[in-house]
Amino acid sequence: MAVIHCKACGASYHYEKEGCCPNCGAYNRPPKRNRVTAEGTVQHMTDAAYVKRKYEQVKVCFEEKECYEDQARPVNRSSAPNGSPQITAPGVGKRKVFSFIVDLIVVIVLLILGVVVCAIIAARG
Repeated sequence: MAVIHCKACGASYHYEKEGCCPNCGAYNRPPKRNRVTAEGTVQHMTDAAYVKRKYEQVKVCFEEKECYEDQARPVNRSSAPNGSPQITAPGVGKRKVFSFIVDLIVVIVLLILGVVVCAIIAARG
C-alpha cells in the first residue's frame, strides 16, 4: 500500500484506504509508480521496487566536457582610449550607422508631412 505523508499537516496515512488525509482532510496526490524503460515500455512498480529505485537513483552524465577558450575572438586593445580591453560584438558599428540612417529618414519624412499639412491648411484658410 502507498503510505503518503500529508503536505498540509504532516500525518502519514494509507492512500488506498483513506484517499484523503484522515487528520485534516487534504487530498495528496499519490507518487507515480510507472517507469519507462529504455525500450519505451511502461512498467508498473510495486511498493518495494519503487522505494528501492527511489533511494538508488544516481545521475549519469554522458556528455563530454570541452573547453572553447582557444576559439574565442581576440580582444581589440587598439580602439580603447586608455589601452584597456574593449570587447564589442561583430557588426555593432554597422548597426549604429544603419540606425542613424533610419532615424534621419524618419525625421525627413515627418518634416515633409508637416510642410504638406501646413500648405493644405494655408490653402483652405
